[in-house]
Amino acid sequence: MNQVVAAPWKFSRLPLRTPAGHWLHVLEAGRRDAPTLLLLHGAAGSWHNFRLQIEWLQDHYRIVSLDLRGHGLSPWPGSSRVEDFVEDVVQLVQARIPGPFAIVGHSFGGCLATLVAQRLGSQVRGLALLNTAGSIPRAPLFRFLKLFARFSHWAAQIEPYWISCHGSVAHHLLWETLPAWNNWALYPGIAVPTLVLAGKRDLLIPWRSSLRMASLIKGSKSQLIEDGGHVCMWESPQLVRDHLEAWLSEVDWGGSA
Repeated sequence: MNQVVAAPWKFSRLPLRTPAGHWLHVLEAGRRDAPTLLLLHGAAGSWHNFRLQIEWLQDHYRIVSLDLRGHGLSPWPGSSRVEDFVEDVVQLVQARIPGPFAIVGHSFGGCLATLVAQRLGSQVRGLALLNTAGSIPRAPLFRFLKLFARFSHWAAQIEPYWISCHGSVAHHLLWETLPAWNNWALYPGIAVPTLVLAGKRDLLIPWRSSLRMASLIKGSKSQLIEDGGHVCMWESPQLVRDHLEAWLSEVDWGGSA
């Protein structure tokens, strides 16, 4: 039996309709004939936050990921609302994902995953929501990050695979964009297999907020990582793999969107 080999990773620029000249840096990996997973990173991150997951997911899935606007190699078009990020992702789906797919979203990417699922309906077959909740609590760490957001590009010199945006972008996100994040009313309407992963030591999205979110999603599976912080993909990659594999086994890929 011939072994199916994942295609080489492909990076490209995806031009978007609005605003004029705007584009996204997009990664495509894995098997072209396999079910599609869309990976959405959080605020100040990049596609690279999922690198450890892509390395094993590519053997059985087609992977589409991106740098959100103003992150990684995607340009910052200026003042942006949550809805603008959602529209970017919807345009990416329309251009690169013709059929059903599932979404893995981390932190702010989990917020976007829920909103994209609401927009696209039955095309979205599953949600994995990592270190996220219905809103971002105004906890001490959040207030601290707001004060020092303008210097995030300095931290990026030390941790470029965790932090990947300029301080001006981080400042706008923390002061203007993220305070409008509020998905609490949407969760009772989710009807696809949903995984919620929370870190017991997450200082940005407290685990109780994540589990409250899970309690509102009918049939969701929630898991608490006892020694986990806010970036479970790097802190606990084997646990994340185990939970994602269990979730993926429940996703129904059949039929058309």
